[in-house]
Amino acid sequence: MFYLAGNLKIDPVVAGFIGSLSLIIALVSSPLFGRIYDTIGHAKKLLFMSGIAAAASMIGIAIASLYIIIPSIIIAGFFLSSGFVIVYAKAKQINNLQYEYQPLAVSFVNGISLFGAFWIPILFSFVVNRLGYSVAWVLGGIVVILLILPVLKLK
Repeated sequence: MFYLAGNLKIDPVVAGFIGSLSLIIALVSSPLFGRIYDTIGHAKKLLFMSGIAAAASMIGIAIASLYIIIPSIIIAGFFLSSGFVIVYAKAKQINNLQYEYQPLAVSFVNGISLFGAFWIPILFSFVVNRLGYSVAWVLGGIVVILLILPVLKLK
């Protein structure tokens, strides 16, 4: 993570390890969220709560303290994984009666996800260049909150 190495002057190897914590945690938490979703079944509530927690953790990354950044990265990885698990599971459930269309539903969700994710690094880099990392992380968290709010209106 350039943020850790450049701004906080952390060794690049250590910064890379810290940055990868979100991916490692996501690998562990994805099956957990699958189990939670299968048990609870309230996709809207789980997505909303996970989105708010992920947004708050992203905002926490803006604080230039490793004591806050490391837990924030771990929390972000934990809760962001739920978004993928729940959305893909829900897409598959929509076509339960038409089994042959389940891969199409999942690939459609994946395509939308990839298209949306394509813009994030570009916009983040633009904000970093203009306003700095802290503002970019806070704006990123606010954008997640704004994008998660419409989930409450879903049926």
